[in-house]
Amino acid sequence: MAGHGRAIERAIVVDEGGDTLRELHVVRFRDAAAFDAYRADPELGELRPLRDGSVIATEIWLAQDGPNY
Repeated sequence: MAGHGRAIERAIVVDEGGDTLRELHVVRFRDAAAFDAYRADPELGELRPLRDGSVIATEIWLAQDGPNY
């Protein structure tokens, strides 16, 4: 992510009391094209074997900031 000017802004961990944890990572990209470029980066693809050995599932949600309550 650093090569694309990004980093994880926040990580939220949900411990459901087992051998696995759920994590939510909040990452901000300047626009959809920047996110697409990150996802298409060959260096990210090279990390896939490490990721596949440690991540059970991934869901990507595209969103925007909501109101301040």
